Amino acid sequence: GNLGVGVDSLRFLAVGQPMVRAQALLAGQIDATAVTLGTWLTLPNKDGLKILIDQNAYYKAAPLITKLNVVTADTAKNRSKDVEAVVSAIIAASRDFATKPELWVDAMVKARPDVQRDQLEALAKAYANSWVIDGGLSDSELAFTTDAFYKSEDFKDIPRRVAPAEWIDHSFADKAQRTLGEKAGK
Repeated sequence: GNLGVGVDSLRFLAVGQPMVRAQALLAGQIDATAVTLGTWLTLPNKDGLKILIDQNAYYKAAPLITKLNVVTADTAKNRSKDVEAVVSAIIAASRDFATKPELWVDAMVKARPDVQRDQLEALAKAYANSWVIDGGLSDSELAFTTDAFYKSEDFKDIPRRVAPAEWIDHSFADKAQRTLGEKAGK
């Protein structure tokens, strides 16, 4: 790969959710794994572990879109005002969190009393440039993600490539941006 790792020499294992993978790493059952920053911060003991690539370098090397907000076509059509309101609220909240990270920390302290405030503050700093202030549906990132998935083993038997334009509806995010203002708050 780009970072000098011989990908062909690796053996990939399906181990489970991020915390399960982290626990397997701590127990010496696997040599490496990818985890979220939240998982990393909550590990009780990081002795003997080393971060190989941080989130910004990882995303620069592989700008994958891995999470989407999805509704059925019926919901998009028959409850479009509700969908517009949710998308607009997500973008507005993201803009607030991007400009005032303490708002996110305060909300998370209430929602996740099991996570220490200093860990939430570290996450807020890490998320500073990751908030979905514009809808989060970059055409170039969608194309990269689509290409990556179609090159993967999971998609090897898919007979027809489905382009992002065939299943992504930008209209809700576009309308929210017109209402809220282009990238306001950033």
